[in-house]
Formats: sequence, C-alpha cells, structure tokens
Amino acid sequence: DGKQAEVFGYKFSINNAAASATADDKVATAALLEDAGVPCIPHVLVYNHNGEINRYASVDGEVVAKPLRGMSGAGVLRFPSQAEAEKYMLETTRFAWTVAPYRTITREIRSIVLDGEILLTYEKRQTLVEDGKVTMFNLKYGAKPTDIIAEGEVRDITLRAMKALNLRVAAVDVVEV
Repeated sequence: DGKQAEVFGYKFSINNAAASATADDKVATAALLEDAGVPCIPHVLVYNHNGEINRYASVDGEVVAKPLRGMSGAGVLRFPSQAEAEKYMLETTRFAWTVAPYRTITREIRSIVLDGEILLTYEKRQTLVEDGKVTMFNLKYGAKPTDIIAEGEVRDITLRAMKALNLRVAAVDVVEV
C-alpha cells in the first residue's frame, strides 16, 4: 500500500518489565555486564538536581556525556573532562545523565537476538562527510550497514550480554576500541 514506518527506540513486551527497564538505563546495563564479566565501557551516573550536580563517581580524561535513557545518538556529546561535561549538564533541563570515558571506536557490530538465537548481524561502517570528519557509528547519521555473520568473540559477547541482562529480544552492539 506504499506506506512506510520507522521503528525508533522500540520495546517489546516479550522482555519482562525489570529487564526492559534495566536495558534502558545505561549505568545499570554497564554494571550488570561488568558483574557478569562481559566487556563493556563503564558508565557513571550524574544528576542535575535543581542546578546542582550530584555524581556517583568520576571519570578521568576525555568523556562522553549521554542522557541516562535514550538511543540513536541523541544528546551524546564529547567533552575534554567530566568537569566540562557537568558545566554543560547544568545548562540543560535534563535530570539524569551518564558519563563514560571517551574511547576511539574502530568497529561497531550490531546483532539482533531472539531467545538466544542471533537472527541478524551487521557491521555499521562510518562514512566521511563533506568537511572530512567521520560520522558516528549510527545509521541515522550516515553509517552504512553491511551484513556479516556473528562469529567467535562477537557471538560470545552478544549472547553473554543477553544472558546478563535477562533479555529475550534485543539489539546488542559490540564495539572494538
């Protein structure tokens, strides 16, 4: 019938409510993955409460600040330090943030998993934009998907992440830094 739809920030009732809520929280997700021995980039919780910053830990060096909840690269910003990120946070109305150490990502692979079976895997390849800068590994911002087969460490990390988060269906990103 010619109609098109875009799926953005999807949730499926097949996952239990607790697992879904945890997977939507970047800090909780990182903590559970770490506890299960699944390699991940650590995330620290930061609140902007009535113009005052409350942090639960600090990250040294360059950082990436992200909304605690959300996806598709929305609101993700890079700063030279956590202090600079916190100055920015104070200027916003967003309450909950996460700060992660900046890592140069060289490769990003996404797998779609259902009940322990990897249904689809693709690598997100960056593209160059006119000013010569490289885009994020985000399809919305110009990355191109290339179908691949999840093997070895990628397959292992993907399935271990699903188990650690108690998810039945999800998209799992594995990055190389």
